[in-house]
Amino acid sequence: MFSLSCLFFVHTANALSVVATVPVDSGPAFVAYDSAKGEMFVANNGGGTVSVINDGTNAVVATISVGTNPIGIAYDSAKGEIFVANNFDDTVSVINHNTNAVVATIPVGTSPFGAAYDSAKGEIFVANSGDGTVSVINGTNAVVATIPVGTNPRGVAYDSVKGEIFVANSGAGTVSVINDVTNTVVSTISVGSSPFGVAYDSAKSEIFVANNGGNTVSVIGDGTNTVVATIPVGTNPDGLAYDIDKGEIFVANSGGNTVSVINDVTNTVVSTISVGASPFGDAYDSAKGEIFVSNNGDDTVSVISDPIAGSDPAGNDVTIHHPPSLGNDYYHHFAGGVNLNGKSFDITKWGVTIPQQVLKIGQQDNFTFKIYDERGGSTVSHVGMYIHFKGDASVANSDTFISWDKHDGMKISDGEKFFSDIAVSEHHDDNFAYVSIKFTPQKTMSDSSILMRMWDDKLASVDLPINGAIIIVDPNAPVPVKQVPTDQYGDYHTLVSLLDSDGYQMPPILHRIKDGSDLGPAVDVYWIYDKGVDKLVMVETFKGGEIIGDTIFNLQKKPAGPVLTDHDYVYIPVQNNRQDPLQEKSVMVQEELKAEKLLESMHVIVK
Repeated sequence: MFSLSCLFFVHTANALSVVATVPVDSGPAFVAYDSAKGEMFVANNGGGTVSVINDGTNAVVATISVGTNPIGIAYDSAKGEIFVANNFDDTVSVINHNTNAVVATIPVGTSPFGAAYDSAKGEIFVANSGDGTVSVINGTNAVVATIPVGTNPRGVAYDSVKGEIFVANSGAGTVSVINDVTNTVVSTISVGSSPFGVAYDSAKSEIFVANNGGNTVSVIGDGTNTVVATIPVGTNPDGLAYDIDKGEIFVANSGGNTVSVINDVTNTVVSTISVGASPFGDAYDSAKGEIFVSNNGDDTVSVISDPIAGSDPAGNDVTIHHPPSLGNDYYHHFAGGVNLNGKSFDITKWGVTIPQQVLKIGQQDNFTFKIYDERGGSTVSHVGMYIHFKGDASVANSDTFISWDKHDGMKISDGEKFFSDIAVSEHHDDNFAYVSIKFTPQKTMSDSSILMRMWDDKLASVDLPINGAIIIVDPNAPVPVKQVPTDQYGDYHTLVSLLDSDGYQMPPILHRIKDGSDLGPAVDVYWIYDKGVDKLVMVETFKGGEIIGDTIFNLQKKPAGPVLTDHDYVYIPVQNNRQDPLQEKSVMVQEELKAEKLLESMHVIVK
């Protein structure tokens, strides 16, 4: 059932070395990797520009003018844009990576410094070193929140597993942890002196912080938000980059003209590499297995080779890779591998079953798959969702599929026209690829599994079945209940209260049946309430959970009642027809009641 290309990863010994030195503009600072184009974007704080380096030729292919003293930089993989923090003019420049042109300039806080991209929210977090805040920029290039943090915030990193932003407060010796849902600081962690750069290690779920004043790197466990290790490195460490392939952290030591390489398992320095003058920032190129280090003191970028691929005598790549996963990777479990219409499911085994989800004809559905690959989200090359099987869940038995491919785009096989309005999108960060498949069901489908076929750019592939995942029903027809759903109401009083608050009349059946004992001693009753289609389903089961049957009732809205004023008498909103004797009489009665209520409020007894 599975197409597995590996169970382990082969690392071969390769000497770390500088393989190229690339001249750029004045004062290169932080660096960001554009995985879609295979380019490095370097913010040059002395030149007011961004240099674009092609990672195939190691040559500058464009120089883009931005604001004054650009320092921080982040890549938005969903929009294909580069965000540049201009420290002297309190703005962020937005560059389109296809045209290499500035398409927007966004005012932020005072002296913006570091920046990071939150792939789950599609937002950019910018540390404003001059006023101790973080600006949050959304997909429309608007600042949607400003969050107070510590003094002089510098580096920023995004924790994709926990949905948190880690901000190094250089003036306070702390790291602020921001929840990206509430945009509030949920923890403050003491680290070393003058923390500067920050990097997230997705394999270990740890944050590495360069302490510029202490010549150390603090390691924070994101589960406890405590420092679990302190590692001596070179002089005045600034920027950090995480090599997801080798499990190594590269630390740019501006005072020593070196880069320290930390093994993230042993938390020790395993190599020290000489680079240019005053190395400032660095970034990892997952496609080439290289580290790009900006040398602020001599206006160059050093390219360090850190290959992991093995080779045979003929020079062919014989490295073995794990296939992509939805959380079922042997060494890297994570939650929320599948999200359907806002509801997340954990896929932590090779063959899993999720509570059956009922999809409805005419209502759009959105599957989002969060996919991990050991070499980063950019390496995921193909994702296919197969459904409607004639036999076991295998590709050969499916006649319906929707797929996304990095090179070929979207492909659809839907001969029976189950779906309409099909759309597929993909974005990724350093750790995960996110593939969303949207469609609107047009026909019913009986109990169906989902088979996910995924591979990366090395063709490490997997077929992963998610058993009994969906059923498609006609909302205007009886619902064929196959199992007790997760959104049932077993409590009678809760159900009645909910119907009343939603403005429905109580169906007569609820006056007769309140629980399973009204049907028999061995019976339980559950209720499926769907106000979207004005229906209530009573599911009858045995005590052991076996379904006996189901009965559907149409719900009716309560009739509109009279409108009451402050004095609780009836207000007639429509002018009465005095030519209608019955209506005239009715109004007269209402006026009498009105007068009586008014007199009672004045404590006048009416006889």
